[in-house]
Amino acid sequence: EVKKKNDEIVDKVLKLIKQRGIPTADYQTQRVNLYKNYDYNTKKYKMIDKKELKKFLIENETHTIENTEEKLLDFVKGTMLNRNDVIDQDDQSHHRQEERLRKQLDKQVHDHHHHLEEIEALNFNPSQVVEPGAVIKVNDNYMVIATADGNFTFEGKNFISISTKAPIYQCMMGKKKGDVCSFNNNDFKIEEIY
Repeated sequence: EVKKKNDEIVDKVLKLIKQRGIPTADYQTQRVNLYKNYDYNTKKYKMIDKKELKKFLIENETHTIENTEEKLLDFVKGTMLNRNDVIDQDDQSHHRQEERLRKQLDKQVHDHHHHLEEIEALNFNPSQVVEPGAVIKVNDNYMVIATADGNFTFEGKNFISISTKAPIYQCMMGKKKGDVCSFNNNDFKIEEIY
């Protein structure tokens, strides 16, 4: 559907270019892809660009850190007690609750900084076994062995990021393409390793 609409628009643009007499050396009609990782002629995905994936994960984690730090600063600014005001027991109780929340936000910031350091330290070279930095396709699902950061979409594919501490990773660690591991009464076949 999207490709069809794109082709129609490109066709109109090319007709306009020809009507205006623009030389063919001044425009390109090949290699225009919605996803550079997808071959629209064969309708298959190409290899996953792990360097781009690492860059994406670093940018995503950096963005998360910035947002969480901003929330923490806003929270701290809004919860400061004015020592010149009369402070009763309710104020002190609220302040203790707010302090617990502040510590939780501070822990989130710390955890995301740690995730960023872990991602930066990972080797995202091609893998032959399930290991840190590997991208694997398991039961038609993509996983990246990095940090426990949940689901995301990269180059048109849905991923889940898991850490080496995840129990399912312990089941898959060291496995090769075609191997199967059982976890929680489910079999997981490793279809691809990138």
